Amino acid sequence: MPTRPQSPPITVESTSMRLNEFVSMRATAGGIAGRSAPGSTLIVNYHTIHRRFLARLIFRLIGEPQISAWIPAEMAADLGSVGLVVREDSGMADWNDRFAQGKAKVERAAYMRIAIART
Repeated sequence: MPTRPQSPPITVESTSMRLNEFVSMRATAGGIAGRSAPGSTLIVNYHTIHRRFLARLIFRLIGEPQISAWIPAEMAADLGSVGLVVREDSGMADWNDRFAQGKAKVERAAYMRIAIART
């Protein structure tokens, strides 16, 4: 069995919207959590709604199907079920306020969120 690394790495996982909402996501997050050093950070990019039909079709045709969506409470529960604790969850409107003084046009991507969780 592989040993855990000594220093806590940051892992970026951005495939959640292509995974089955429950089984695959939990298995992926659980695998990452189980192989990460205590105190490691996992950053999960996810969608809160399904994209429009044409966008989903195009992504599917190029081999990148967008098949899942979560609300923040569901993402926190799924990550929590494998021992990860969500420390922050934010989306485009939050980033707009924080980094662009509310001046950016983010309505079209309002479904994008990032959860930051720790082991």
